[in-house]
Amino acid sequence: MENLDYSSDICIPLISVDDCVELKKNKILVDVRPFAKHQYDVYKIEDNEENQYANLLDCHVKNSYYMADTVTLLELSSKNHDNIAYERDLEKLQKISQIQIDFMQAYRENYPNSVIVIVGNKHSYGDKYAQFVVDHGLVSKVCILKGGIDAYRLEYPQLLRKAKNNQKSENDFLVQYERFVKKSQSLKAKRLLRQQQEAKEAALAAAQAERMAAMNQ
Repeated sequence: MENLDYSSDICIPLISVDDCVELKKNKILVDVRPFAKHQYDVYKIEDNEENQYANLLDCHVKNSYYMADTVTLLELSSKNHDNIAYERDLEKLQKISQIQIDFMQAYRENYPNSVIVIVGNKHSYGDKYAQFVVDHGLVSKVCILKGGIDAYRLEYPQLLRKAKNNQKSENDFLVQYERFVKKSQSLKAKRLLRQQQEAKEAALAAAQAERMAAMNQ
């Protein structure tokens, strides 16, 4: 496990794989590795045996969610010195980022005590993305899995799954996040309406009690 440690200059808290597993259902795992091998060129990852689990489709933790590391992708796009392509990527990644942030904000509101764990790999820890979520999304209780996916491979391989079987695409995840946000907003509106109704009924009951008290004097 010592070889899986990350440098101390990461500002986001690290969580060990043991502590992560111990959280059980009180967490959400956000996997920011490339979605598939065709993205290796973008992430500058060599397609070899050593990197056989560098992407989500080859291996992921059961019940984890995929989110594109939009911060790293935009950073890599800026290095291509193609302004038109960069502006196109910027517009696309900003939209994706907003959907992701909306989802995590809605998740935090519905599950205030759960921890959001960012899962990366040795090529990209996910620290820049995690920092973005905290700074721009104002989302709390965000941490990075120490050792990333390799920590699960080493200590808890029984919790890993191959994503090829479910045939999910990147777009499927975004649609799922948008649905969750809409459902969360609808439930929030219903809660607010119920609270307003309860407050109104309480105010009417209090006023009626005051009138009754005044009549009995």
